[in-house]
Amino acid sequence: TPCFMQKYCLSALLLVFFSPLGAQQFAVMLDKMNALYAGVDNPFHIVVSDVAPERLILTPSLGTILADSNGGYLWRLYGYTANQVRLLISDSIPEKVVDSLFFRVKRLPEPRFEFAKRGYHSAGGIIGYFDGYCSEFLRPLILGFDLEYIVKNQDPTVVHNSGAHFSGIYRFKPGDQVFISGITWRAGSDPTVRKSGEVLYLKVK
Repeated sequence: TPCFMQKYCLSALLLVFFSPLGAQQFAVMLDKMNALYAGVDNPFHIVVSDVAPERLILTPSLGTILADSNGGYLWRLYGYTANQVRLLISDSIPEKVVDSLFFRVKRLPEPRFEFAKRGYHSAGGIIGYFDGYCSEFLRPLILGFDLEYIVKNQDPTVVHNSGAHFSGIYRFKPGDQVFISGITWRAGSDPTVRKSGEVLYLKVK
């Protein structure tokens, strides 16, 4: 497990940290992963001995921390602007800092893409999925892609398609070959537009 300060190691398991600033012991658990992801809500729980939850003050160096309905918190990072963030933990009575923790920040992983199962016409297109942590609730927003289609005895046709759905200018027939590349996408609250290196191929049956 990576260490970000000599006295701290963070992982997806519950770990207990000893504060050099007092007698308190505190535990932080990241519910889904061993890092925070930019662009999504990151759930975590925190317990400090001798400090009631309502007395805790959590101050992030980036993003916003919200209470969730399960007694934990959500750390919302709006974009990938730093690869490390700090969480300052304070006790409101008697207004003192318990300690601070440092977390890695990661970009969302590259999604995988596939042809949508709606037929190969204007109602069809492509769809993206995240594997792992974000797969439960997040889908990439597809902004566009380059489409090349090859009809027998004709020159290839290349068009740029906006959005995830095929435009209505072509209707594929059995035997046509379709290549999708240059897929641009973004996800969650991260405004960064990214381009996938994945190429999709389909021979229409």
